[in-house]
Amino acid sequence: MKSVLRMRHYCDFCKKSTGTKPSMEKHEKACTANPARVCRMCSFAGLAQLSMSELQVEYAKGFKALQTACEGCPACMLATMRQHWDGVVYDSDVYNDGRDAERGEWDFKKASQAWIEDHRPEDTYGGYCG
Repeated sequence: MKSVLRMRHYCDFCKKSTGTKPSMEKHEKACTANPARVCRMCSFAGLAQLSMSELQVEYAKGFKALQTACEGCPACMLATMRQHWDGVVYDSDVYNDGRDAERGEWDFKKASQAWIEDHRPEDTYGGYCG
């Protein structure tokens, strides 16, 4: 039998763990549970990222207002919703405030794929651009 003790690195904001410190440092900067996160999707598209407090103000107006404020960035939308609902009891009146109905069938994975295709730089389409 072989026993191995391995170092694990845990995110300070969520439950994710990794085996390497650099990968955890990269994750923590963009973690959707981090109030001071840096959005890699916004930087990919060259968009200015709003602060989490500004996004929370927009989300208080509704899902569509949030979508407009963050220019449809799925990562910013997910982070805002995740941090807004953190600690809310799901059967309470606070949870049933109508935002779920406004959000409809929004799916992060599908929205991300569509958003990346829409914001991909033209010169990277089709392969080599050098």
